[in-house]
Amino acid sequence: MDADEYNIRTKSRWNPTVNAIASLGFDYVRDSTLATEEIDLGERRNDIISRDTFNVQPSVQYFLSDQISVNLGLMFSDVSFEDRPGTSFSDYDYKQINAGVSYVLSEALVLYINTHVSEFVAGPKDTLLQNAVLTSGSAAQTYGGQLGAQYHFSPTLDVDFAIGSDLTKSKANTRLVFDKPQVVFDPISGAITFVQEQATVDKSSDVGLVANASIKKAFADSRAKIDYRRAVSPSSRGAQTVSDDIVLSLDKDISRRWIVGWRGIYNMQTTQTDALSNNVSTLNRDQLLLNTWVRYRITEELAVSASYRFIWNEYSNPQRSVYNNGLYVTFSYMGRPYLYSGF
Repeated sequence: MDADEYNIRTKSRWNPTVNAIASLGFDYVRDSTLATEEIDLGERRNDIISRDTFNVQPSVQYFLSDQISVNLGLMFSDVSFEDRPGTSFSDYDYKQINAGVSYVLSEALVLYINTHVSEFVAGPKDTLLQNAVLTSGSAAQTYGGQLGAQYHFSPTLDVDFAIGSDLTKSKANTRLVFDKPQVVFDPISGAITFVQEQATVDKSSDVGLVANASIKKAFADSRAKIDYRRAVSPSSRGAQTVSDDIVLSLDKDISRRWIVGWRGIYNMQTTQTDALSNNVSTLNRDQLLLNTWVRYRITEELAVSASYRFIWNEYSNPQRSVYNNGLYVTFSYMGRPYLYSGF
């Protein structure tokens, strides 16, 4: 199966005051289920369903002194799917506010605290069954924080480590409306009733460990980075998903204008199901992503790149492997944010 995917990403930074740094990011991504829903929602169809994602991320960092700075950020993400009969993809949105404090303990060591509150809402989604209409949706609120440290070993070696936890409160709703009243027999009381609709609400409250660690090393003409990330996030089925990522990236300067790079990601995703009746174990999977690219700098501000991406997904319930390949061409502008030049 083939699909066209494209995206537009922008990020600008400017100084509204001497002690402040502000930034604004905006993304629009058009992709498909060939490479997305195995990652986010666990949907395992072979249909090509297009997805549109809008992300807006404003943030500001303010320096109270040479040692202390505070930061505040917002994120809003809106995701919608192509409306095609017979599919169960659910539109959703995600909102997050985060705040943090950094303290420069020495020239080599920086300590920081980050906190966040987020809300995730999926649906409602109507699915036509043989003799009924199923309406489903879910919502979750997450509260979390991390303590971390950055250490500057040398001009070419930096290490970052943080650990914390997230509390996620999830709720999944389903409502089944039958075309005709259904006969329900209670074997205990012997009563017979006629039911036109059925509704269920599944709730859960989970605490998960979150952590990240990274090592960055610079060489004469190349750069390498190793990352580990553990994150928890709600899924569209009301369960909390735990994801572990191991990321290795490397880029090398071939000349003043040519750069080549490579990136590998191994992701392990599991879903907690203790408080939910939904069969969310189908979200469990391992994923390997390999990406290689070459970039040509046309000018100091403008560049063009071409990349190849391979993704392998291995599901455990039922056991199944999914492969996909992608070719991308990217144009990048890395100049002054003229839109904010008057600030």
